[in-house]
Amino acid sequence: MTTPQLERALSRSGGTALTISIHTCTLTDARLLTAHPGRWEDITYADHGNQEVDQELFGDVARLKSVIKLYVVGGGLMGDSRLVEWIQASPPPNLVLRDHYLHTYGRSGSWSKLRTLEIKLPKLAPTSHLLVHPSTVTIAEILQASKQNLTKLSLENVPFSESSFSVPVEFPRVADLRLHSVKQWHLLEARNATKYSLAFGRGPGYECTTRLQFTSRVELEFVSPFDTKSQGFLETEDELTISGTHSWSISRRIVDPSTEAAPQPHTLHLIDVQTGSDELIRDLRRNSNLAHLYVHNSATAPIFFKAFIVDPTSNRLGKPPLLPRLSVLHVELSLNTRTQGNKARQSYDSTFKRISEVRKKKLGILKELTVRYPNEMGGFVELY
Repeated sequence: MTTPQLERALSRSGGTALTISIHTCTLTDARLLTAHPGRWEDITYADHGNQEVDQELFGDVARLKSVIKLYVVGGGLMGDSRLVEWIQASPPPNLVLRDHYLHTYGRSGSWSKLRTLEIKLPKLAPTSHLLVHPSTVTIAEILQASKQNLTKLSLENVPFSESSFSVPVEFPRVADLRLHSVKQWHLLEARNATKYSLAFGRGPGYECTTRLQFTSRVELEFVSPFDTKSQGFLETEDELTISGTHSWSISRRIVDPSTEAAPQPHTLHLIDVQTGSDELIRDLRRNSNLAHLYVHNSATAPIFFKAFIVDPTSNRLGKPPLLPRLSVLHVELSLNTRTQGNKARQSYDSTFKRISEVRKKKLGILKELTVRYPNEMGGFVELY
């Protein structure tokens, strides 16, 4: 928008609240905007580090009290920034900082006023770590100060260190939690969330096995470092278990009142599983009461499913039987080098038919066996 167009638009808008998007701004344009104090409500600002524009737009904090939401793209590198001073002294209740450094922010800002917070640091590079580390210190302070009042929290590319939090940080009012490429993510807890999105960066710094519990039905999204995405829902009686960087699972738990032993899952969802067959089998052997198993978006090799062919009432080679009470098995295969070609389809098909013969038809233990093949393998559902 040219300067004359901006002037005409402001004139026509009367006294209504303004939603302002500033991507390129001259000092003249900045003065036109500041001539309308008390009307700014929603601001999007691409910070190009112009000291004069920064001073004109954000130098008068009193004029900015009407702002409800601030969305800043870039910046945070300029010394003596009026924008940074305003954000720290009196941030709008809804704050979004994308590709924005926070290393220039001072200590003890007025962060308790925040209601929604989204921070995305620039992607890590060898030359940026000296700036990123102080940014994480500031972000940790913001989270501690705002944790009681936040209702939405989104963090991306934040490399918290082990010293960032001495204990888990709880956000009792956060309903929407999004943590993408955030180290120490498991220490940020929102038990009352109804939306939960997690994406790992690559490398051991993101790996952690943890259990997350919620108080209501939760919409889940998990994005692995290999860019595969899985979605599901978590009920109040469920537990969410996240292992390493490859998978998450939902366990629906039942409690037997006749025993004091810890409850075992009744229903288990394995989603986006990329771990080896032997490891999966070892984990499943620990859950003898499991009745329903759902394997979603899986490229697991047929050898894993062949373990279900063995008669579960036997004890072959001294090993405990694999899921002796399993009554429902649903499998959703995804495309992978293991699942491509006619031979792969024949191998899977033969394996599932044998499972049906042994567990469903012969023993009557398995009631349902459903397999969904990817489009490249036929794309239809088989009931064995």
